[in-house]
Amino acid sequence: MESLSWKRDFLIKWKIMRSYEYGLREHNKKRAIA
Repeated sequence: MESLSWKRDFLIKWKIMRSYEYGLREHNKKRAIA
């Protein structure tokens, strides 16, 4: 059961990282257009 919670925690961190990277990319695109 311990490994399951570790995997869930890892997935949450990974999703946050991915959304953060995507947000930065979108922000840079808008800045380049402006």
